[in-house]
Amino acid sequence: MAKVAPVASVERRGNGTLIAVGAMLLLFGIAPLVGFYPVFLMKALCFALFACAFNLLIGFGGLLSFGHAMFLGTAGYVCAHAAKEWGWPPEAAIVLGTGASTMLGVVAGALAVRLAGGGPTARRFLDRRALLNAMAGIAATGGSTNGILHLLAIAREAGVPLTLDELAGVGAATPVVASLAPSGRFTAEDLHRVGGTAVLIRELVRGGHVEGSAPTVEGTTLAEATSGAAAPDGEVLFSVDEPFKPTGALHALRGNLAPDGSLLKLAAGRRFQQGPARVFDSEEACADAVRAGVARPGDVLVVRYEGPAGGPGMREMLSVTSSVVGAGLGESVALVTDGRFSGATRGLMVGHVAPEAARGGPLAVVRDGDTITIDVDAKRLTLELGEDELARRLAAWQPPQPSDAGGVFARYRALVGSASEGAVLRA
Repeated sequence: MAKVAPVASVERRGNGTLIAVGAMLLLFGIAPLVGFYPVFLMKALCFALFACAFNLLIGFGGLLSFGHAMFLGTAGYVCAHAAKEWGWPPEAAIVLGTGASTMLGVVAGALAVRLAGGGPTARRFLDRRALLNAMAGIAATGGSTNGILHLLAIAREAGVPLTLDELAGVGAATPVVASLAPSGRFTAEDLHRVGGTAVLIRELVRGGHVEGSAPTVEGTTLAEATSGAAAPDGEVLFSVDEPFKPTGALHALRGNLAPDGSLLKLAAGRRFQQGPARVFDSEEACADAVRAGVARPGDVLVVRYEGPAGGPGMREMLSVTSSVVGAGLGESVALVTDGRFSGATRGLMVGHVAPEAARGGPLAVVRDGDTITIDVDAKRLTLELGEDELARRLAAWQPPQPSDAGGVFARYRALVGSASEGAVLRA
């Protein structure tokens, strides 16, 4: 069983990240106002970069960004929902380069440094309630399957019991109330224009999808902090009573091909496909085959050895999914992989399959021509193979020789856990 860092360790790492982010916010928030760019700037920059690098190296990570995408892919939901559901909701997503963003940088930097110097730590906010709130926010805005992966990782590090099925259940049950790209018409700038994340939280609290009693860093609750927010405008943001879409797009599938689970984001279109497998042992091999015209309508493309250990690193299958859509097969070809996808992926694309192929999961023994069934409504991912034959293949399977037998990648490969548990490093 994977071990998680003790609470004190999580708090120390969280404080280091706050110091790093605070220093950067102060640096790029205050310095431009006063025209102060001497030695102080370079020292602050070096300190901030060192602190973030240190946090990343010890495994907890720090997010340093000059902004995120205007659509709700991975970066967009991480920046917005981490801020709004874990303690500072009113302006979690704001347009970069405006006077408001500069002043927010000043305020955020000062708050981060104050908290790091003795205020409440991240552990106070990172409880089960906060993580489920964050999942509801991700689902309500049409966010990515990566949201579940990251929340599972945070839960493991913080010692919070939370499963893939619980998060996916929230993701499927929460109505989508924001019409944001790629599945909607508008961007994050439009969301800010109509009141921002405060309006979103207030509506989710009103509908019972977010627990409003969760605390914020300012000492109020989420419900109190957003009580003065405007009502949804009905174009960018909708009410929970008349949502943009009645249910979320995030689903968890299990079956003999994914005993520990898999994930897909399905905004619309097919919810069932059964077809022959075309098997590839890397993203590049699959993308090349699709571009060469090998894939046919009805096929189920299998891309394996791209999971946390197999990749290593669990890459996003961007070249494969774009090649499938570019070939005009987005509505007729399905994809199953132990890798992951971008939040902008379209079609019947199942990722995060666990156990992954590199760890001897059933995906490792799929052969060309085997029949695979994807049934979203039944929440099943099935290799149509008898139990005895599947067991025989698994018993005969041998792991492929990795290209990196030593060094950092080899150590990562040996220590990383399953995607179904957040792909965290195991002690």
